[in-house]
Amino acid sequence: GDADTAALSVPQREAFVKFWRQNSSKVGEHTRRTATWDNTLADVKWRLDVLAARKGSGAELNEPCAIVELNVALQRGGNDVLRFELDRAQLSRTLDDLDRIESVLSGAVGGDDDDDDGGGGGGD
Repeated sequence: GDADTAALSVPQREAFVKFWRQNSSKVGEHTRRTATWDNTLADVKWRLDVLAARKGSGAELNEPCAIVELNVALQRGGNDVLRFELDRAQLSRTLDDLDRIESVLSGAVGGDDDDDDGGGGGGD
């Protein structure tokens, strides 16, 4: 039947397996590149800064801020860098948003939370 004509012979299977072992990472990378329609996040760097008040100003220490740098790989080639600062409240809201995103993504792919409560997000 049709199944018999579609089957690979032993030498064909061996050749395919050999090819796959030698090229699977290349095939995977090519598939990832061609299946990605948009820019992708290549790297994230961050640091915390606390600026001291100038002598004689009478001001206290400034509130710390997070400085974030996102390195974006552009679909058309090359990279772009996005830098921004977040104060404590902005950072807190951003982390809450990321927790919600993680929870939705975990639910969409079946999740693998250790606590199996289906709630996602982080605990204290």
